[in-house]
Amino acid sequence: MPQRSLPPFPAVIVCHPHPFFGGSMDHKLVKILSQALDEEAIATLRFNFQGADHSRGILNSGPAEQQSLEVALNLLRDWRGVDRKRIGMAGFSFGASVILDGLSRYKEVKAIALISPPVSALRRSPIQKDRRPKLVLVGELDRLVSLSQLTETIATFQPPAEFQIIPSANHGLADHESETATRVAHFFRRVLE
Repeated sequence: MPQRSLPPFPAVIVCHPHPFFGGSMDHKLVKILSQALDEEAIATLRFNFQGADHSRGILNSGPAEQQSLEVALNLLRDWRGVDRKRIGMAGFSFGASVILDGLSRYKEVKAIALISPPVSALRRSPIQKDRRPKLVLVGELDRLVSLSQLTETIATFQPPAEFQIIPSANHGLADHESETATRVAHFFRRVLE
């Protein structure tokens, strides 16, 4: 919980990248993002999806991840000091896919940030017509997310999403974690006021 202001706080769930590539709640970007949100007086919850790192369960890119996210959301909503009406979700790569795949389940979430989201997940999700504030952020040199396809897909969003490109950054946003975290934290500070 933020230490520099008084509750109730807005809050954000932070979803990590794929465990097969080192993703967990202790991933560098996930930790830096949580710290940046805390500095904006926004409470955060980062967690491991089932089967990630040393957590129990089996990662299966489906129901298990949705169950993990639902449990995290319920936990966050019930935290003393959290404003249940000002909750956001941020997902990085695989974490963005999990959010997108379960988007219709998370109606009480007020804003969404997607970092390096797979284009295929965006296209199969109802996010194009989702009315909530959205931020999509990607590295300029991302080799897993086609910048041209991503730009084309985001252009179909009604209402439009905020779209930001981190110059000289790759898919993992290595060496750009602080800049990425600051941009995401500022987005949530604005939209969860």
